[in-house]
Amino acid sequence: MSNLDKIEQIKLLANALNNLAVAVVSAGILGPAVALIYDFQKVTTETTLLWSLPVVCFCGAVILHLGGQFILMNLRKIDE
Repeated sequence: MSNLDKIEQIKLLANALNNLAVAVVSAGILGPAVALIYDFQKVTTETTLLWSLPVVCFCGAVILHLGGQFILMNLRKIDE
């Protein structure tokens, strides 16, 4: 496998992690918002889930994004 192939695989992996981070943030924000709009019974009784889900998803997204950046740092090792 050539260096260009390895570089492209690393970029695709980092991009996939970043896209997953965006999806996690979207789910964490849109999920409770939709639940509030449609006034689901479970959300009204358990407000802890309503407010903790966006925070947990945001933290998870930051971890995924930083993981993608860490993977991109391997590109310097291949270039050398």
